[in-house]
Amino acid sequence: MGQVFVEPGRTLKIIYSIVDTVIFPGEGNTDADPKLGPLADNGGPTQTCALLEGSSAIDSGTNTGAPSTDQRGVSRPQGLGYDIGAYEKEQAPVPPKPGSSGGGGCAADPFSPWALALFAPLAPLAWRRRPGTAL
Repeated sequence: MGQVFVEPGRTLKIIYSIVDTVIFPGEGNTDADPKLGPLADNGGPTQTCALLEGSSAIDSGTNTGAPSTDQRGVSRPQGLGYDIGAYEKEQAPVPPKPGSSGGGGCAADPFSPWALALFAPLAPLAWRRRPGTAL
């Protein structure tokens, strides 16, 4: 483990970070597994480590003094709170409820979506015909 150097008379304050909480017991700190992806080009000017599902960094940060976007320009927060670090995990879009038109011009279409499997490409797509319309 590396050493931390602090000038005499100064206090080191680390908050909302993934660190050894025995050594750095600051507000919002956690030592749980951050579940980081590899350093990669995830967009933005420099490489970042993406937050994987179950990361202790997700929604564990603070908005106090934090930028409104992450390193890639993704707006914060994406979930219930700011993520710790330079990477804000984007939330998956919520698929439409079966039978809803979504308000995107579907009313003029003779077939309204009944079920749409956005994240299951092998699932069949089903639809229903509106009464009074021809096939």
